[in-house]
Amino acid sequence: MNHQSKMLERLELASPWMNASGFLGYSPPAQAGWAKPMGAFVTNAISLLPRKPALLRQVNAFPGGFMLHTGLPSLGLQNALRQYAERWSKIPIPVWVHLLPQAAEELPQLIEPLEDLENVGAVELGLPPGISLKTILEFIRAAGGEKPLMVCLCVDEIQSEWLPPMEDAGATGVVLSAPRGMLKTGNRLSRGRLYGPAIFPYMLNVVCRLAQFDVPVIAGGGIYSEADGETLLEAGAAAVQLDAVLWRNWDA
Repeated sequence: MNHQSKMLERLELASPWMNASGFLGYSPPAQAGWAKPMGAFVTNAISLLPRKPALLRQVNAFPGGFMLHTGLPSLGLQNALRQYAERWSKIPIPVWVHLLPQAAEELPQLIEPLEDLENVGAVELGLPPGISLKTILEFIRAAGGEKPLMVCLCVDEIQSEWLPPMEDAGATGVVLSAPRGMLKTGNRLSRGRLYGPAIFPYMLNVVCRLAQFDVPVIAGGGIYSEADGETLLEAGAAAVQLDAVLWRNWDA
């Protein structure tokens, strides 16, 4: 069994392809333009209480991609479970619920309702930018639970030496999410997440750097073709997550 097969087995995935959180909603659409069989479906971010979108939502293009700022709106946990828990149980692939805690103390309230839900295969933990390793470990330990725990961190912020202590604290693996950046729009500077093919070389470099550790790493950005995904898998990624490419025709 090769490295990638071992990692997929640890994650209980039949395929290394999946969507990134925020790009297909809270349950899979009837038509998503997937070129490959998907190993799991990742939900939109779910916070404990409902969150409104940012007042100044923006999409700004730059050469090689675009910057998106939404404020990560959320239905809130109880609303999301009422609307989608039954649907999740009928999806033919595992559901990974992406949680957005505001503080480590919220995690037991977020995790406990998911423990007995049918077909929830893992929890993805979305953490704020600029977070220290000490705080990351506090979040991981607070999560506990029986579900596999994937920690979602910006690809431009994660440090190689973080992986062993994160695993020791209880993380199953790491999801490398889109980096954050800044653009000038009119007379002001705006911040947001960066998407598009321009992200791919950076993602590949980080995956190669983290592949030395025996920890599942999921690459979640810059993938705009099947070849991009295969390159990341060959470089050591356990799986790949598709983001903005799902909003256009697949460019294989």
